[in-house]
Amino acid sequence: EPPKPRTLKFHLKTYGCQMNVNDSDIVRGVLLNNRQSSPLDNNTAIQFEETTDEMDADVLLTNTCAIRENAEAKVWHRLRQLRAHDAKFPLEKVRKDG
Repeated sequence: EPPKPRTLKFHLKTYGCQMNVNDSDIVRGVLLNNRQSSPLDNNTAIQFEETTDEMDADVLLTNTCAIRENAEAKVWHRLRQLRAHDAKFPLEKVRKDG
């Protein structure tokens, strides 16, 4: 019997234009509909569930548009907030896409 998959909660925040919203919907669908192999242990699967509370998330995703200055400024502000939070509660990874 295969081991039970590890469940990670993710929070996805979108800034920018409608294309960013569409891209976020695609990312959300991929995470919710696919089991991933753990990068640390190929025998353990990872499944994702979405949370609306970013402080409850294991994975924080931010999707933005670098073309729209206001959206990019909001993301840099958010990254500073996350780094401050990370000092108290370390995150596994921070990745910026877009």
